[in-house]
Amino acid sequence: MAKAQIRFFDDGIQGILKSPGASSICHSLAVKKAAELSAKNGVEYEVVADPLPSRVRYRAQRPMPIPRERNLTHEQWMADLWPRVGGAPWRPNSGRH
Repeated sequence: MAKAQIRFFDDGIQGILKSPGASSICHSLAVKKAAELSAKNGVEYEVVADPLPSRVRYRAQRPMPIPRERNLTHEQWMADLWPRVGGAPWRPNSGRH
């Protein structure tokens, strides 16, 4: 009985992962995700390309980080910053003692 052999051609796979078609699909998915996050959070997101040697990668991110505020009280932190960093869903077990 003959055994089947599978041979991988790295150059061909790399060509597919870095092709213009794969890049456009990844970019369109990142734009869609950025639109969803913008609608959900009320903050505009931008699409950023991360060049990798092995493949194409895009990600949706906020244009600027949250500015740092000095000398916050606990009440200011809970009212202003806690919801912006994720709030209760970010730490689901924060209510446990």
